Amino acid sequence: MSLETEIVQTLQNHPGMAALVVTRIYPMLMPQNPTLPAIVYQKISGPRSYSHSGDQNLTFTRYQFSCRAHTYAGAKALAAQLRDCLSGRKYGVIRASFCVNELDDYDPISKDFRIIVDFHFWVAEA
Repeated sequence: MSLETEIVQTLQNHPGMAALVVTRIYPMLMPQNPTLPAIVYQKISGPRSYSHSGDQNLTFTRYQFSCRAHTYAGAKALAAQLRDCLSGRKYGVIRASFCVNELDDYDPISKDFRIIVDFHFWVAEA
């Protein structure tokens, strides 16, 4: 299973997250006129891990999640569920996951709030 599939399934199966977004978890872009709250995610980087012996079959991948809602409180609640779901976990191909950054933002065009949350994932590759 790919890292992206693992992340999306983990989010969809988390009770607190599922109660807020159901399946509104989108790669890269939200659809036009989306139902909020929703999450948009994208891969930021994915360097491989090497040693003197060569490729270690591990990547240190960074994903960014944009937790979007009509209210600031709604976006914060979604970000809290995201952290609860992913932070410090080990599952499937993911050997470790860490929340490494969080940023509050507002989109004046769509008039929604977003909390941008970055995670690092240590991922085992076959």
